[in-house]
Order: sequence, then structure tokens, then C-alpha cells
Amino acid sequence: MLPEILSLLRGAFKVPAETPNLQPRLLQWKYYDPGPAWAGSRSYVIRKGDTMVAHACVWPIRLATPSGSIDAIQALDWAGAQGVPGAGVILMRKLEGLAQVLITCGGSEDTHQVLPQIGFVRQQGSIGVYARVLRPWRQFRTRPAEGRKAIPRLLRNAWWSRSPVADADGWTSQPTPPSAEVLSALDTMPAGAPESRYRAEFLEFMQRCPGARIRCFALLKKGQAQGFFMLARVVGQTRLADLRIVSREPEDWASAYSVAVRTALQDPEACELLAYAPVPLVAEALGANGFRSRGSLPVFVRDPKELLAGAGALHLSMLDDDSAFLNFPEYPYAT
Repeated sequence: MLPEILSLLRGAFKVPAETPNLQPRLLQWKYYDPGPAWAGSRSYVIRKGDTMVAHACVWPIRLATPSGSIDAIQALDWAGAQGVPGAGVILMRKLEGLAQVLITCGGSEDTHQVLPQIGFVRQQGSIGVYARVLRPWRQFRTRPAEGRKAIPRLLRNAWWSRSPVADADGWTSQPTPPSAEVLSALDTMPAGAPESRYRAEFLEFMQRCPGARIRCFALLKKGQAQGFFMLARVVGQTRLADLRIVSREPEDWASAYSVAVRTALQDPEACELLAYAPVPLVAEALGANGFRSRGSLPVFVRDPKELLAGAGALHLSMLDDDSAFLNFPEYPYAT
């Protein structure tokens, strides 16, 4: 079935066969490999006769909320065949019964016009996109030619790279997955707002991603395990795919992000560090560590039972869709 899906997606997205995001090994892992809490294949299709006319990949999300746990999904690689109008919408409607809430982040203007037709009638906050320059000269040399913009951008990024980081204040990292005790502590923390939570099997699955170099680090405060973060490098851009700690104190978050920046710098190929700020607590920590705002992604929900009504912005991460490993060679950096 994978060759049919590849053909459909390449036609729908109008991309060449060699595009990194549609390589067979990556999609095999993304759609079929075990790890996410989902029974069987995460790839769903619609056929018209013998022809595949629509596809979507289900990406499960476990949301902790003040009133309990909610099963949610994002639909990735959602596309309909050219010449079969409405096929993608029909498939999305069929996915509605698979989870209590459907979520979509970002998307094109065309996607935003279609979303109300399939029940995405509410925006549930937005995710800030932030970046910190790590190695401006290497970034300059590995960026596609920009003409007259190149030197001014290099000078600006060299200046930005000198921004200070927060004091680590006793926080350190170790290149190892979080312990079962830490994951349990994170899982049982009261949720002030809806936030995604992960199991060890899913974190291990992410580290097997063929599309990026993804590594997991334990976070310690004065030698005591307090959380974890994940770094995903795609060519020269490293993405802080997620960071979670057993604390709500802004000083702890700033110090934890400081450790993540210092750890990312240990990779000699990392030119830029990209991070998401879904909630103010994270945005403040990123600001304290020299990150610059590079825009935002709207978050829309299909929530027919109003389970998230009035709950505020969702604390999501790059692990909650394919943001950690997508590769766009023509736009390798955010700064």
C-alpha cells in the first residue's frame, strides 16, 4: 500500500520523488512502526473503486487536563487526489470517531478555509516559534544562496548568537532517557491547562526516526532527576522537540532551557536551535535564553463535546506531530 500512498501524496503536494519528507523508510516508520499508543496502522485511506483518492496519518496525543485525560489525534499527511474534490474532507470526517478531540496546528490558508467544513470551528490558542543562532558562520555556509540578503543576515545572526543564556543554577543533563520515576511524576502532576504527556515507548519510538537525529536527555537539579528534553537535528537545524520538568517555577524552566541550549551547542553541526512556546511559561524561559520570536502557529480543535472549552492554550510540543523531523532543504533555518 505504501507505494500507492507515496504516489498520491507526491501528486497532491506537487513534490518530486526525492523530497525528504516522502521517503519510503520514513513513512514506513511514521505510519506502521510500533511505539505510539495506537492499535495497528496509523495510515487511513479512501478508495474509489480500485483507486486510492485520500490519505491521512493518525498521530495520537494523550492530553492531561484539570478534569481528566483526553484522547486526541492530529491528522498528518492529509491529502486528496487531484480530480476527486472533497475526498480529503470525507476521510477527515470518517476520522472523527477515532478520538474525543481532533487537533491541527498551523497549515496553509487553503487548509484554514476547509477546517470549518469538518468541525474545526474554534482556535485553541497558538504556538510561538522561537529560534536561537548557535553557529552563524556555519549557518551562512550551509544556507542556500540568498544574494544581497546573505551578508546582512550573517551579521545580524552573528550578533544574535552572542545573546546570553540563563544561569543553569545547579541544573545539568545526561544523555539518557528519563527514568520511569520521572515519567510517572510528570504524568501525575496536576494539569493547570491541557498538556500532552508521553510514555517511555513513545519516546523510544521517536529516537528511531529515520528523518532526523533525535536524542533524549535526562534533566537533573543538583543531581536529582527532574525531567527530560529531546533534541532533533535535521541537517544544520536542531529542534528542541520538547522539554518537561517536575516544576512550575519560572526560574527552574529558564535554567532547564539554559541546559538544553548548552547541550545543543555540543553538537558541532548544529547551527540554529528551534523551539516552540505553546504557553507563557515556556515563552518566558526561551526569552531568558536569547531565543528570538519567529512567528506563531494557530491551533484549531474539533471538540464536539466541548471538553476543552474555556481551558486555554494547549501545551503541545513538536512530538505531537511531525514538526521534529520534517525537512525542507530550501528553507533550512528560521533565522
